[in-house]
Amino acid sequence: MLAVLQEAVATLLKHAGTARTGPRRLVREAEQWINARNSDWPFSFENICEVLNLDAAALREGLLRVSAKPARVVALPMSRRVVGERHRVSVPRSHHRATAADAEAG
Repeated sequence: MLAVLQEAVATLLKHAGTARTGPRRLVREAEQWINARNSDWPFSFENICEVLNLDAAALREGLLRVSAKPARVVALPMSRRVVGERHRVSVPRSHHRATAADAEAG
């Protein structure tokens, strides 16, 4: 849920005030999602704010202010969570055996 909100915020910050058609459409879609007052859909703005314990009205007001009057945008670090097991870099098993045999011989 946090990722959905982060994507909307990133879209507004990156593309607010652009003249290009594609990014302008993305901003319009993000604004429509933020303005929707329904809570029927699990990933609605209202539900996400409730789950994350955020004041939806205050966040909505701030985001739409950014969208309406784009300022000079500074990239904000977005946190990312890794779901599941992380990949590990390791040496092949054959190398482990050779190393163990070398240690015994040495």
